Amino acid sequence: MNVRLTVTAAVAVFLASLALSSVIASAGWIATGFGAIVVVALAGIVTRLSRRPSAAITTFLVLIVVVPLMTRPGYGGRIGAAALIVATALSATGLRPLRAFATLAGYASALLIYFTLGYAHMQAYGHVIPSQASFVQLGSLWQQAFSEFRYAPPIPDLSAVSMVTAAGIGVVAICVDILAARLRRPAVAGLPLLVLFSVPIASNLKTFGLPQMVIFAVALAGYLALLSADGRERLRMWGRLVTFRHVQSPDEASSGPDTRELAASGRRIGLAAICLAIVVPVVLPSVAAHDLFGTHAGTGGGDGGTAGISPLLRVASLLEGKPQPVFSYTTTAASPPEQYFGVYALNYSARQNKWLLIGQNGDRPLKRSRLPLAPTGVTTKTPLTTVTTRVRVSAKDTGEAVLPLPYAPSRLTVGGSGWVEAPGSLEILSTQVPMPGLQYTVVSREADPKAAGIPDLAVPAGIEAQYGSYRGPDASQLRTIALQHTASAVTPLQQALALQKWFLSGAFAYTLHPDLPSGDWLKAFLTTDRRGFCSQFAQAFAVLARELGIPSRIAIGYTGGTAGSGRTWNVTTADAHAWPELYFAGEGWLRFEPTPHGSRGQDTAVPPSYAGGSSGGAAPLPTSPITSPGPSGAGAAGRRHVGTNRFQHQADDNGAPVAAAASGSDLGWAIGIPAAIFLLLAWPALIRLGTRRRRWSRAAGDADLAHAAWRELTDNLADYGLPAAPGETPRAAARRLTSEAAGLSQAARDAVVRMSRAEEHARYAPVALPGDGLRADSITVRRALAASVSRRDRMRARLLPASTLLAARRLAQRAGEVLSWLDSSWPALRRQLRSLAER
Repeated sequence: MNVRLTVTAAVAVFLASLALSSVIASAGWIATGFGAIVVVALAGIVTRLSRRPSAAITTFLVLIVVVPLMTRPGYGGRIGAAALIVATALSATGLRPLRAFATLAGYASALLIYFTLGYAHMQAYGHVIPSQASFVQLGSLWQQAFSEFRYAPPIPDLSAVSMVTAAGIGVVAICVDILAARLRRPAVAGLPLLVLFSVPIASNLKTFGLPQMVIFAVALAGYLALLSADGRERLRMWGRLVTFRHVQSPDEASSGPDTRELAASGRRIGLAAICLAIVVPVVLPSVAAHDLFGTHAGTGGGDGGTAGISPLLRVASLLEGKPQPVFSYTTTAASPPEQYFGVYALNYSARQNKWLLIGQNGDRPLKRSRLPLAPTGVTTKTPLTTVTTRVRVSAKDTGEAVLPLPYAPSRLTVGGSGWVEAPGSLEILSTQVPMPGLQYTVVSREADPKAAGIPDLAVPAGIEAQYGSYRGPDASQLRTIALQHTASAVTPLQQALALQKWFLSGAFAYTLHPDLPSGDWLKAFLTTDRRGFCSQFAQAFAVLARELGIPSRIAIGYTGGTAGSGRTWNVTTADAHAWPELYFAGEGWLRFEPTPHGSRGQDTAVPPSYAGGSSGGAAPLPTSPITSPGPSGAGAAGRRHVGTNRFQHQADDNGAPVAAAASGSDLGWAIGIPAAIFLLLAWPALIRLGTRRRRWSRAAGDADLAHAAWRELTDNLADYGLPAAPGETPRAAARRLTSEAAGLSQAARDAVVRMSRAEEHARYAPVALPGDGLRADSITVRRALAASVSRRDRMRARLLPASTLLAARRLAQRAGEVLSWLDSSWPALRRQLRSLAER
């Protein structure tokens, strides 16, 4: 019975289970998971006892678990319970199938009793023995937990979530215990441990910082400890070490052989693994995740997709990638989380059935004193709040300058020139100013409406004509849906609030992996599926508002981000967002938030105070895999400025895509990757060629020429399959070569004899023979050796020379000797250091 292996396996499972901390909100589940691991370890110890005690204990556990079957009406459950008990009891006979069944039954029964005691003891007999009611309670908790798993991580640490998490950890612990302690396959036990790490990866959790790295390193240490424990057990099973001299004091006490060498080897392996884990990510190139401003997403120029890709799709690609810093800011706003930063505005095109950028053909220079376009709809009687915001763009930003601004900006202070504004689009940009590290200050005058204070005034005809209609698919059905959920509302504002309340009521679920039709998806989203992220919610809300007669548009930009140090707020690509804006006469464009927020939605999304929101901090945005969010199509053509639209490819005046110029980094990749592949394949031949040239260039005198010629000969012999024997003299090597190497010409044989004599004199004679002609002799012998072998051996000698590979192997061995100090015990190492210090 391997108690040490069992304990080590349990520790390894516990350390690996800590990886789940990134997908569960708090740490309450850790105690439950640890308890499940302990129960599995105890069950494993019991099942590895001798046959009769193991059968007795496992039969008792199974008897407790099958009580609900025995108390059910009818004979089916009772017969099944009796069969389980008898099969477990018969494991005492030692039959392998019955022992295997009893082992699994012991694990499962122990876990079931544990969960009954922890989560259904009120319904159990004596708070321990399962009953039908306790099974129902555990089943309801199971269903409740999986209803929580629908949402993006991190999920709340409810009791149901803790139970299911502990159950999964327990199953992994059973697999690891069986593989490592029973089957003695600890290396294979790494596969179930890997399952625990696959949960954050499968949920597409993007946050992977220092805590996750530490957890991974600790879990790796647990796995290595499991391998080391198994190695020690195997070594001890060899028995007492037999030696001629009594030098092993542990063996004198019959405690097994000295395993310090094995421990030192394990330390060397661990240190080498850590070094590789640090060096490899530095050496290997990584794919940069560009933010909302990026003109391309990934590698290469362009947007990584079809020309004219919609800004709504760009939001999806940003949320899919790893969060990257975009900008930080300080603000005088009373509630920074409510201050959204708009970059673009979109209007619905009935002709194309798509949401397209506003203001495609109206850019004009921006005046330094004030913005040329005042916010529409605001009157002198509109209550406004003046907010000053100072923004610093991240130094990692790679796009052109498109400024995220809070609505509605009244004054902008920014350096550089060439700033233009697309009328009504929220887009202020420059093709002449680099974005990385850009700083600017914007003064915005935000409407401060009250829910009961917005008058129901007539909407201007221009706004109504441009933003008030929807003539897309399923218009009549969508109007029915809008009226159904706003039946009690009287004013347009009340209708908008009723729509927002419906979206946030729990009838919709937030997911970054919506499963919607690729065509007309809006009706399915509002009636059957009801799953999506901000792009779907913003479009649905804006369309329903238009069906109610309220002008609407969609804004693309960022939420307020998360609080940083001091009064600074930080915004990343994970805060990219789309939201609807509705027009109210006398107030202008007002923001609404239909996207679910909090732990079950987009955490940094905050409804405005006039629409039921409250101030407060925001948490990082949870993420999940993304599919195509629906009918977000190509952006409009005709951009006058080049290379500034961050959400779509550049397009010329006729709508045709404009090819982006290859950047220096792209050219570097185009050259670097083939060069790296060539070096990876050709390095042995290149090193062999370099060694030959360096050897001859450094040979100055007759003795050096003789040594160089002889070393070239021995390397050539190794390359072509005729390596010299250890300790073979030059004369013996020449005799063997001239007699065994069939196919060598007489000139080559004479050259071998001359090189052997020159090497003998260089080694042993007072004066070396003249070295003239030795290089020519070396070339003659190499060509003769190449002609004497097959084409396959010739190619192998040239591309994979054995002399170079052998030298590389020796170099690796010498590099490994650098870690030889790990073999020393601490007293020996201390003596070496003291001796070194004395010298």
